[in-house]
Amino acid sequence: MKNNKITPFLKLPTHERFVIGDAKVHFENKDMESVDREINELANFLISANEREIKFEKQSKIPVFLAVVSIILNVACAFWKF
Repeated sequence: MKNNKITPFLKLPTHERFVIGDAKVHFENKDMESVDREINELANFLISANEREIKFEKQSKIPVFLAVVSIILNVACAFWKF
């Protein structure tokens, strides 16, 4: 728990960790324009990551569907032969 207070963003990917760290430094220096820029960069990165995840989920449904159809056809052929 103590380590989490020292480095709260340790488990984030490198890019996000650097952006949040930079935003924190800018905030402490009261440079709100730079804070806004860093937050927008982080938001764009998260939106992009979310879009990649959605695309991956859509692509992974097709092989699963084909595998299920293949299993059903194999079982049907096995019973049909008997």
